[in-house]
Amino acid sequence: MDRYLRKYPGAKTLADELRKLASTDGVDMSEYLDPESLELADHMYAGRLYRSRDVRKTLRKIMQKESPGAEKVVWEMFCKRKIVFDSYLLKLSFARRFGRFKRFFVDGKSAEYRMQMMVHKLLYLKEDVAEEMEKTIVAVSADKAWVYLGLLGSALGRGAVAEIMSRVDIGLKPFVGSFLEREDYYDRMWEAILESPPKERPAIIASMDGVDETQFCGSLLRVWFSQDIGERGFSEFMEMMRLVKTGKRVKIEAIHGYLNGLIYQRRLAEFMKLFRQVRRAGVHGDGYELFEKLYKAICRYKRGRGLNLTGFLNRCKKKKKGMVSPYSWEDICNVYKE
Repeated sequence: MDRYLRKYPGAKTLADELRKLASTDGVDMSEYLDPESLELADHMYAGRLYRSRDVRKTLRKIMQKESPGAEKVVWEMFCKRKIVFDSYLLKLSFARRFGRFKRFFVDGKSAEYRMQMMVHKLLYLKEDVAEEMEKTIVAVSADKAWVYLGLLGSALGRGAVAEIMSRVDIGLKPFVGSFLEREDYYDRMWEAILESPPKERPAIIASMDGVDETQFCGSLLRVWFSQDIGERGFSEFMEMMRLVKTGKRVKIEAIHGYLNGLIYQRRLAEFMKLFRQVRRAGVHGDGYELFEKLYKAICRYKRGRGLNLTGFLNRCKKKKKGMVSPYSWEDICNVYKE
């Protein structure tokens, strides 16, 4: 997470605050007030000087000049009967230092404030607030929600993580997606990558740590053939494979998986063209003979000898699904039996 905080420095302040909420019941007020203001506040609190009407009148004048922040809140505390906080850590810190006023401290109503409160309850007080957190975090802006996720981790369920992943910018998707099951993570990353401009794709893939190339390529094929491919072609698919930097074995399996997808979707003209390229290149793998059976059957059909897929379908029944293929051979068999 620290690597991402360095890239998004605005999020570091929030992360530091959440870590304090996870480990303390408030920080020393010296983190919020300069020494002179804190000394004056302590003096007024210890001597109950705020009871004086003249003192409160002076404090109101000071308060009006202060910009929003802890200094303004401390003077409000002495002359008002209701203080609404927008930071839960600040509220805890005030309550710890100025306990007599605690009954006048009111919780903010924003989703982010409620999330801060639940971080404290879950991680410091060990209360079970996971269900409430999952409902609340979806209302927190994407530029902050991922920071909460980084701290809460497995406390949030798949639905909440997936929702956050759908909202954050592409540079944060690898971090957020890493909290999902690997297959789900890879599928969602490919959906995002394929929607991204080609020039951004190398950096996105490079930012993903510890990728299992076999599963990652399987996800690519699954997502590729589940979408409307449109103008995408095999050359673009192979460019994705190059970016993943797969080994020879996985690359062959991926090519066979692509052929598998073309067959299932009845895109036989594309299959014939690609298989001819594969055959010329000598890319022989575990599924080669099965592809060749279909290729020869279609060639015979084009020569006017009728379409006989019996040999192909019989082999389909016995064939196990390829390690990265998007469809099983049983599914393909059922498609061509219809």
